[in-house]
Amino acid sequence: MQALERATGRTLNEAEQAEFRAIQLQALRWTYLGSAMTHATFLATVGEFSPGRCKQLEEMAPAFS
Repeated sequence: MQALERATGRTLNEAEQAEFRAIQLQALRWTYLGSAMTHATFLATVGEFSPGRCKQLEEMAPAFS
């Protein structure tokens, strides 16, 4: 948030900060969870340990986007 404020030359008010945090959290969830849940190598590894879980992960992934 500080980098955004420096780049834009303005300070976000409380409502803008809350919105920024919510959007950032969703983006991080997708980056670390959702993208992994759709990555072929990750799914293959999961499949080695727990056959059938790949489909479940693929179905859950959109919840993180």
